[in-house]
Amino acid sequence: MILQKGFTLIELIGTVVILAVISLIAFPAILNMLSSSNDELDTQTKEFVKSAALEYVSDHKDSFPNNQVKSVSVQVLLENGYLATSFICKNCEAYNDTVSVKYNGEKYDLTYQEVGGGTCPSGCQ
Repeated sequence: MILQKGFTLIELIGTVVILAVISLIAFPAILNMLSSSNDELDTQTKEFVKSAALEYVSDHKDSFPNNQVKSVSVQVLLENGYLATSFICKNCEAYNDTVSVKYNGEKYDLTYQEVGGGTCPSGCQ
């Protein structure tokens, strides 16, 4: 009697079914993790840009009079060295965004405004 080693078709189908079930369970969890990490990156990008805008505003106080709303674009922050090009190259959508600044005599109120449709600046690879 000759013994043959190997898997039967039933065993292979069973393994494929088990892997498919595991994949169906894991796939939504992985998508949720990716979505939440993208949201967190977006929030951190906005906060970083607002910090750079606040530094720009404090260096150019005369350009931001009381009770007037003015905008500072991400492009201006890049051109004046308040943001590194490598930072925006990682999130090109932020390139056309702006930060609205209002000074009420005591503090600055900064609001991030997404313009969308951003393209990477020259220098990104």
